[in-house]
Amino acid sequence: MSIFFGSGTRSRVPVPLSPPSFSSLFFPGLDCTLSPPGRLSAAFPLHDFSHTAPHMRPTRSTHPHRAFTMVEMLIVIAVIGIMSALVISAFSNAAQDTRRVIARQQQAAVQSAVNAWVNSVSQRQGLAQARTLYNLASSSKGRLQLVQGYLDESTMSHFLSNTTNNGEVKSTALSKTSQYLLLDTWATNSYPKVELK
Repeated sequence: MSIFFGSGTRSRVPVPLSPPSFSSLFFPGLDCTLSPPGRLSAAFPLHDFSHTAPHMRPTRSTHPHRAFTMVEMLIVIAVIGIMSALVISAFSNAAQDTRRVIARQQQAAVQSAVNAWVNSVSQRQGLAQARTLYNLASSSKGRLQLVQGYLDESTMSHFLSNTTNNGEVKSTALSKTSQYLLLDTWATNSYPKVELK
């Protein structure tokens, strides 16, 4: 309710009898009234989505959930199989490389034992006598037994338990890599060698 002051053709200025409410100033769309118990009740108008931008409107998917087809399943299974084969191959190669490293270490250990034996015998009996004794063993297994005092007991027993051919000294690692150690004849003007075949 407002009271107008002035007369004639002059403009009349409305004077409000009560100050505007806080809600009408800052929330013009909000209807705030005092309910009988003295509580403030607010009635919010329903939002009209007709004037809302299309990308802001709530949407509902009209497409049903699509399942995998048989072809897609077969492709996924094939890819998983290929990846599994690659992983298994990588592990197999790593294991084989480890066995080859062990085989070279065993070759080096036997060569060190031969060197120590030759050095010991040649100092006592001469190099020619050492060569004669070495060649008298006549096989790789016999020559290995000749130098067994310079190998630790577990290594020697491991070689003997895996060696079935006197001409080929084998171990577990050597057997899995299809290799063997050859202690060949000691030729004149040379040095006895342990070869990895």
